[in-house]
Order: sequence, then C-alpha cells, then structure tokens
Amino acid sequence: MPDLRLCMIGAGQHASKNMYPNFPLLNGARVVANADLDENRAREIAGRYGIAKSYADPRRMLEAEKPDGVLICIGSTLHEKLAPEILGLGYPVYVEKPGCDTLEGARRIAQASERSGKIFMTAYKKRFAPAYVKAKKIVQSPEFGRPSLLTALRTKGPSAERDPSKSGSCYLLQWGCHILDLLPFLFGNVAEVEVFRAGTGPEAIAANLRFANGALGQLAISSAMARSRIREEVMVIGSGGIRVNIDNSTTMLALNGDQPFALHQPDWTNGANFSNIEQGFLGELQEFANAIREKRQPEANARQCLHTMALYDAIVRSWDDGGIVRVEES
Repeated sequence: MPDLRLCMIGAGQHASKNMYPNFPLLNGARVVANADLDENRAREIAGRYGIAKSYADPRRMLEAEKPDGVLICIGSTLHEKLAPEILGLGYPVYVEKPGCDTLEGARRIAQASERSGKIFMTAYKKRFAPAYVKAKKIVQSPEFGRPSLLTALRTKGPSAERDPSKSGSCYLLQWGCHILDLLPFLFGNVAEVEVFRAGTGPEAIAANLRFANGALGQLAISSAMARSRIREEVMVIGSGGIRVNIDNSTTMLALNGDQPFALHQPDWTNGANFSNIEQGFLGELQEFANAIREKRQPEANARQCLHTMALYDAIVRSWDDGGIVRVEES
C-alpha cells in the first residue's frame, strides 16, 4: 500500500526537537508538507527532514494537499480551537499534549471526533514508552490479579510553575499531564480524588485516588528538588502479589514477592537504544499512522483524553475547595 500522506502544523521548539526528527523513521507514512505562521522557519525545518512543501496558512495547506491525517503542535489553547475545525473538515487529528486547556474543550473535541467519524489522538508519549507498555502488559496478565495499589511520584522545580496563584494547575496541565494520564492508562478510569497540600504554596501536593475498579492510588508532586533533578517513580501492585516499579519512564522491574521476573533497561552505553523510542515520541506518531490505516481508534483517543482532562479538573477543584471530588466526564 502507498504511504499515508500527513501534514504538520507547527515548527516551534518542541516540534522541532521532539517531533520532526521522528518523521523519517515512520513506517508506512510520510510528512508531505508543514505550516507555521513563520513560513521561513517552516521551510528551514522542512528542508532538514525532506518535507517537500511549506505554508504560512494551515488551511491553505490542507486545501492544497488533502492529506490522510494532520499533526498539530502549536500550543494547547489553539489545539482546542483548531482540532474540532479540522475534524469537521474530515481529517484525522493528532495534537501534542495537552490536547486542550479545559474540560469543556475536551468534551467539544470528543464530540467533534464522534460527529465526523475521524480519529483524534493526544500525544501522551508515556503510553508508548517501552517501560510503561511492558508494565501494562503485566498489569493485564492473570498472574497480576486485581489492580490493588498505584503510587506515583513526580518532582518539579519552581521554574516549572508559571502561575502559583493557580494552585499548581498550570504545572499539572502543561508538564504533569503525562503522570496524570498514566494513572488511567495503567489502572483504568479514576472515580474520585482528594487533594492535600503542604504549606500555603505549591511546594507539595498529595492526591488520594479511588479507581472505578476499586483499586486505590496516590499521586505525589513536589517542587522541593531542582529542575535538573526531576524524578518520576511509579509502582503498581496487584492482588496476586506482583509489584512493578518504573523509574524515570525508562527502567521497569517486575517482582513476584522478592523474585524479579521481568526487566526493561535501555542499553545507553552501547547505543542500542534511542531516546525518542524510550520516551515514546516515535511510538505515539506511529500509532496515529497505524490507526488511520487500520481504521480503528488509537491509544490516547478522544474519549481517553477526555477522562484525563476530567481527572485534571477534579484534582484542581479538590486543591482549591478541599474534600473528595468525583471525576466527571460529562
């Protein structure tokens, strides 16, 4: 079959560093054109990766190219406005995380995807990081038993918080959204949350979680460590006595009691692994292309992303108002 033809909207720093380098590695798909308000910047990066055409107007690009799918990386506020429009034109859409800024925006995107019959996907890369993919397979195995407990720790530096008056919500939306999305990815949808915080500022928060399947969890975020020492530690425990630890998104160790039985550890020393694969950047792009070709919903689809935004919304409401808050999708 001929390669899928994709168009890319955006040529900023994140797109240039983490998306464009993966385009030549895609199987069965190629990016044929890109667009950015700074057309010179679009042309410069297009030349680096063999993209034939560049535009200043994304709508003109779509009219001229009529691609099989559209990739968007221009800022979450604009994602929320542009994605429903492009879905309405009949194109599958992939957006960089977060897919939007508000729960209502996530609802509009999900509705637009369902009306158009076209897939929508948010780039929650950790769903495609090999360490987390292997961890989920273990969670879904009969030996794991029922999901029992999930704990997740994420550290951040003070510079990551753009607006302290929002009680950490900006960090959770723009950077912490990956760890939020991992919770339902690994253990299923979250039913309710209760947030506690240390002191008067966003120094530390702890969110108690109850999953719809009855499992419990805790999400902890601290700004006590410098940004140069960001840590991400996730542990899942099943009723069968299996524990899985994932460290910094790249290393996974599974134990049955005290006996290790599965390990994922990238071989950085010998150059046998690539950061774009281990972090999930290539995997998420390939998933979008595969889902279009196979005419199926992708991982991190519109409904899954709606739940992640509903979880974010519930955490912020509990942070601001206190108490247990239900995760409401609609």
